[in-house]
Amino acid sequence: MRIRYAGWLVALAIVIFFAIGGLQIPHVEATGGLALDGSGFGSRTGINSCVLSQNLTTTQQPDVIVALVAINDTTTTVTSPTDTASLHWTYRASRQGLADVQIFFYYAIASQVLAADNITFGLSSSRVATICETFGISGADTNLPFDPNPGMPNTNYGNYTTNSVTYNTYNPNDFLIILQGFCASGSAGSGGPSGFTPIVGADRTHVSSNNCPDFFQTNTYYEIVPTTQSSNTVSWPFDAEYSPFAIIGDAIQSTPGSLSASVVAGSNAVDLGQLESFSCTGMGGVYPYAYSWTFGDGSIGAGASTTHIYSAPGSMSVTCTVTDSLGTTANGAAQLTVNTRKTLTSVTCAGPFITNHGSACNVTVTDNSPGTFITPGGTLSLSQTGVTGSFTACVLGGTSASATCSSTFTASVIGTAMLTASYPGDSTHASSSGTTSIGVNSPLSITSFTASLSSLDPGERVTLAVSTSGGGGALSYSYVNLPTGCLSTNATTLSCTPSSSGNYAVRVTVTDQAGESVAATVSITVGPQKVLGLPAALGLGIIFGTILGIGALAILSTVLVIRRRKRRQAP
Repeated sequence: MRIRYAGWLVALAIVIFFAIGGLQIPHVEATGGLALDGSGFGSRTGINSCVLSQNLTTTQQPDVIVALVAINDTTTTVTSPTDTASLHWTYRASRQGLADVQIFFYYAIASQVLAADNITFGLSSSRVATICETFGISGADTNLPFDPNPGMPNTNYGNYTTNSVTYNTYNPNDFLIILQGFCASGSAGSGGPSGFTPIVGADRTHVSSNNCPDFFQTNTYYEIVPTTQSSNTVSWPFDAEYSPFAIIGDAIQSTPGSLSASVVAGSNAVDLGQLESFSCTGMGGVYPYAYSWTFGDGSIGAGASTTHIYSAPGSMSVTCTVTDSLGTTANGAAQLTVNTRKTLTSVTCAGPFITNHGSACNVTVTDNSPGTFITPGGTLSLSQTGVTGSFTACVLGGTSASATCSSTFTASVIGTAMLTASYPGDSTHASSSGTTSIGVNSPLSITSFTASLSSLDPGERVTLAVSTSGGGGALSYSYVNLPTGCLSTNATTLSCTPSSSGNYAVRVTVTDQAGESVAATVSITVGPQKVLGLPAALGLGIIFGTILGIGALAILSTVLVIRRRKRRQAP
């Protein structure tokens, strides 16, 4: 069976229900907070009024009473409702759709329960179809019934297969309502918005004019929400065919509780100069709220969320004052500890470290807290363990997050020393300390300087060797007064072959990284040059004598040979 036929059957059932019973639609009793409290319904065709056929009965007091009338015509006007309980009705909103739909929304405050209150809407035309509905809401703020967000009520209209309405509210606990009138273009009705509950079922009435192709209908829905609505769009479909419609969405706020305020700080402890955030939440009372702050240091602020930078340490009581629209105030507070800014101290010393020799130590104190730095200041205390010694004064200076100073440390004995620089802090900084370890040596000395040969002949190889103790850092070596054939070298040993004779007082100078120098001397004698292992004159005489003898023998041999030949040739 097509949906259209199903719609006809539902309409017929409703007509029969009204005709034989005229019974009241059961109401929902409020047990605390917002609640639906009774509803009524009626419809008319071709009459200058719309009167409830099911009258409104409530069980709670006071109530906000909502009344809706929908008309299948855009030229008909509506007069303010009248009712048997003589309520004072106030126009709230209306929405004109396309050429065949408009709806009107009124409300009243019922200070007493209602017993079958009959409500009538006057119309300027009798050639229209109308549907009128009413319902009560208990637990609402009867002084300021509606959520004051200017985005409410929200309306919409058009000719679509879906419709929607958007909610923006200030209060977390609201009674959301949807008031809808539409033409059923070949459909049995519309779908329901997700999360919402129907207040009264849709009624269909034939339209004497041709404004609506099938039935003119209306629906009302509600939802009680626990949270603030921020651009919350609720949509729901018609059937597959387009349906002209007009919608009003509104939010009724609950009876305000006592105004209260709560404060949340970004942390319960911050450092000087560090940006701290705060948020304040107002509850109860009547929205909107105004927020003001005192930060405990004489400073003030405004806004639900704010930030602050403290310039002095201490325990701060931060207070937020919430003022609602009635001028009622409530305070919320949070305790906050503001600490001096953290520091980091480091110490470095430049060697070498030698007894009774001053060495430079540099100390750096850094502001180590987040936020805007404050340059540390003051005089540091320096001390040592492991050796005895003394420091010169160290006063910080600088303009950045780090301040520095220099001190000269002079140790009086050898050993391993632990040097400590202690920063006592100042009015804006906490104390800190740094340490470094150094080894202190004795002064530089030469323990031995020797030559492998103290007396040698030219051409013999000699090795010079030097031994040291104490001093600081790497050592350098320099040799002077060396014989010809020997060159200085930066080493503990020097080997060479002298090429000249003579007496030489060779001197070595040893220098450490502190610039301290010591020297030592060793004597070597290089004898005269020898020939054939003999003194030069004797060796040379022998050589020359040998040469002369060999020459004489050669001459004598030659003479003898010549004489022998001559004798042989004689007759």
